[in-house]
Amino acid sequence: MKDVCDAAVVARMVREAMESSEIRASAQALARQLGRDIADDGGSSAAEFQRLVGFIKELSQSTHGGQ
Repeated sequence: MKDVCDAAVVARMVREAMESSEIRASAQALARQLGRDIADDGGSSAAEFQRLVGFIKELSQSTHGGQ
């Protein structure tokens, strides 16, 4: 039988992860690293990835007051 978990527990854990400054910093560091790695290609995939990273950063700033 698969593990079963209450939806409220999942929601709380996701919320805590989204609000964690440690996880946010780790995600931003990963985005910077990936941005450097992919930007070297210079193709349309790199441009689209940069656009996605920018969107995530903008969303993160608007959600967390620019922290």
